[in-house]
Amino acid sequence: MGRSIFSAFWSVASARVIVMALGAISTPLLTRILGAAQYGQYATILAVFGLLKTLMSSGVVNGAQKYFAEDRELKSWKSYVWAYYSRLAGLLALIVAAGLVFASASGVVGSVFGDEYTIYFYLIALWAIVTQYREFTRRVLMGLHLEKYSEKLRIGQQTTFLIFAIGLAYLNFGVLGVIAGHIISNTLMFAIGLFLVWRYVDIQSTFEPIPDNFPKKELAFFNHSSIVYIFLLTSLYHVDILMLQRTVSDATVGYYKAALVLVELLWVAPQSLQQVLIQSVSDLWRTDAIDEINNMAIKTTRYVLLFTLLCSVGLAALADVFVPFFFGAEYSPAVKPLLFLLPGTLGFAVARPILAITHAKGSMRPLITATGFTAVLNLVLNALLIPSYGTVGAAVATTIGYGSLLVTQTLCAKYIGYNPVSLNVFLRALLTVVVAGPIIFWLSNLFSGILSLIIVPPIGAIVFIIAAILTGSIPWKDLQEIASHLSEQISFGF
Repeated sequence: MGRSIFSAFWSVASARVIVMALGAISTPLLTRILGAAQYGQYATILAVFGLLKTLMSSGVVNGAQKYFAEDRELKSWKSYVWAYYSRLAGLLALIVAAGLVFASASGVVGSVFGDEYTIYFYLIALWAIVTQYREFTRRVLMGLHLEKYSEKLRIGQQTTFLIFAIGLAYLNFGVLGVIAGHIISNTLMFAIGLFLVWRYVDIQSTFEPIPDNFPKKELAFFNHSSIVYIFLLTSLYHVDILMLQRTVSDATVGYYKAALVLVELLWVAPQSLQQVLIQSVSDLWRTDAIDEINNMAIKTTRYVLLFTLLCSVGLAALADVFVPFFFGAEYSPAVKPLLFLLPGTLGFAVARPILAITHAKGSMRPLITATGFTAVLNLVLNALLIPSYGTVGAAVATTIGYGSLLVTQTLCAKYIGYNPVSLNVFLRALLTVVVAGPIIFWLSNLFSGILSLIIVPPIGAIVFIIAAILTGSIPWKDLQEIASHLSEQISFGF
């Protein structure tokens, strides 16, 4: 990775770590304040909102990030990109909000989810509008290579959400209070984000005509294709929750959601890379720099694989202790589905940078086809296994769906002309796990309770890194490069 990409990754990844730490505070507090049943309702709401947000936002935010990053010959290019996407963002947000209000008022929500959900969906309509523009302004900043600002907005959003959501839930406003926390935090960060964008983009262009030579069709195709692609991708981690909600109790859904929350923490580095690579690789595709793309893809795949393997082994070894410690003893049933979810989560993690590089090229048909196959497989398996096996069935189906994404996206990448994986990388990573894994599990059995959570992670990480160096998974030249980049970032600050 070049210096600029590493700097962007550092900004995004360090912000994600802070957001994850804030989530580590808010999530166990919410699970305890709400209880398993209300937390299950909240999980269902998040699943519904996640799918709606995909339809509403995915094309707009990914398009803004991609096209703001490009330098085209058209005068005032960025102002016109802002005008095009800001109008589209508002239109889509209003359509989704109107649909939610209609579904609530007509009784559709009550008949599908239960009467208690009706009031929630009225609030979700407002949540949708403010979320749309908060995320849009943040992605514009990313497209402008201003990750130092965009990622601080993420931290601010999570911080204000923690304050308001926990406070309102504690005051017995329950799930309504948590949704209100989302609305308040998103509104505040949108206001700040708009001010930051205003310093770099002529936002008054929102109300000015767009010239005829502006490539509206190109942007529209990318937007619509991105919606389909992201919707298929997002369905992988919402379909299971929605199907469980129709089959098991709210409390059981809450246990399963707790397992999902933990395994998704393993995506902190892969998701950071995924966001950074879209704007970083877009110009490489335009100049047909295939060798550079191949080198970048293989390198990112290697380190995502190693990082996620380390976290997966550690979480598997400590699951019996960590789950009740983090969520409370009531959530011990989350351990079993968590263990089943880990293998697929690893595959999804490795696929994330591949998804970003392919998406940046704009070849949407093969990307949609590959992702669609995985989404259909995931849907069918969940439909088959959940009725008979509940949360374990959902975990098995989802882990197969997650894992298949790595296969389909690798084939897709080869089809469009680059090679994101190396067999040698996977074999060395497997050897690293064979060497370090037994030691980490032995350490987890050697210590008990909270002591294991204090001792095993740092010692296990050291053991894993040493094993990775000895097996050649981490070359010495990469260690020197990483150390150099880290020293620069630490010297100049976050």
